[in-house]
Amino acid sequence: MGLRISVKLISHSGSRGALVLTSLFRFVLASLLATLNSVLAGFMLKDTLRFIVVSATPPAVMNAIIAEKYIWSPEVVAILIVLLLLVVFPVLYIVFTILH
Repeated sequence: MGLRISVKLISHSGSRGALVLTSLFRFVLASLLATLNSVLAGFMLKDTLRFIVVSATPPAVMNAIIAEKYIWSPEVVAILIVLLLLVVFPVLYIVFTILH
């Protein structure tokens, strides 16, 4: 389990910039947004720290953790997550439009 990046990809200057930008967003900006949201929502410190860690974790890691815990294939977990998101997002949209 892990990330393998081709040496050719890293040596290309355009790809390096995209890699740095993605890493910056994923690990820095996502953590800052999680901190801001948890403070505004009034989370306890333990919950805030959990939220920050989960927000900085790449999605494939979460899929691998779930797959290992329930002895499933990582591909099956990824497909289930996508299907659940396709259901959850419209439901959230409908709930928020009704409440607003």
